[in-house]
Amino acid sequence: MLYGVKDIIWLISGPLEFALLIAAALSWVVGNLLRKRTAQTVIDKVTGKERVLDRATHRLFFIPMHFWGVILGVIGVMLCIMEFIQ
Repeated sequence: MLYGVKDIIWLISGPLEFALLIAAALSWVVGNLLRKRTAQTVIDKVTGKERVLDRATHRLFFIPMHFWGVILGVIGVMLCIMEFIQ
């Protein structure tokens, strides 16, 4: 049986919305956990200079990880609303 484009979109829209909401929650939780990490000071063995490693910065496409949870959540909710309206 062949499916049309509308049928395929309808078949994947439910799991897509659910997956976006799950990904939003996980991204927000992981982003907040990674943001709580503190900076680490290390000493270079060759030069003897101290260097500070910022371990609290985690970004994807220049957007902090915890903001991706909000972005994905908004997209997921918008898709749920659009599905409910149709």
